[in-house]
Amino acid sequence: MSASRWLVLPGLACPASSFDAVRRLLPAHVSLDVRAHALTATAAQALADGPYHGVVGHSLGGLLALEAARTHPDRVPRVLLLDPTRLHEQGPPAPFRRGLLAVARAVTRAPGAARAAAPVERRVDRWWARRGVVRTAQDRGPEAWRHGVDALAAGWDRAARVDALLATGRPRAEVVLAVPVRGAARERRADGRLATRTGARTVAVRRAGHLLMCDRPDAVAALLVALSDGP
Repeated sequence: MSASRWLVLPGLACPASSFDAVRRLLPAHVSLDVRAHALTATAAQALADGPYHGVVGHSLGGLLALEAARTHPDRVPRVLLLDPTRLHEQGPPAPFRRGLLAVARAVTRAPGAARAAAPVERRVDRWWARRGVVRTAQDRGPEAWRHGVDALAAGWDRAARVDALLATGRPRAEVVLAVPVRGAARERRADGRLATRTGARTVAVRRAGHLLMCDRPDAVAALLVALSDGP
């Protein structure tokens, strides 16, 4: 079988190793290029190390995957969305947003911020460890926090851009939307709207939450193999 290399764009604050369990279940011809700190990149920057068989986008990474598919259709033939951020999640109104982001960035630069946050960092490490994920130095500390603030701001802006792009047409790419089984009708309707606007096939994954790659790596791996081996 021919090799299938996928670009993987994890969500906000998700370490690269959050996809390790998926990687272990993949056959040798399917590989992952996981970019855990790409949420502030442009679509062209994210795709720079291609070509890729397709793009996986989780949470905020899903917006970047859709933007890449819509703006670079010849380079993104397939998209696997893992419970992506929805298009209406564009953040608070501009004046409040600017103030909120300014305060958040100032906090990350405050003297003693790293020392004060050390107990929280240890709790976060333990939270991820229970899911089989190991954070690196790149995932911790003031620089990582600043990147997180910038990634959130970029995600709000990207939601508006993708909303506008999809208003002019669906991606040419094959799109699969994988979501947890929803209990709330409002969330199911939001999934349906996104599927309609992107032309996606929806797959509801049982026994999973937002972190599908950690909760059900088998289901994510199976979708990747199907998309890699399909026509």
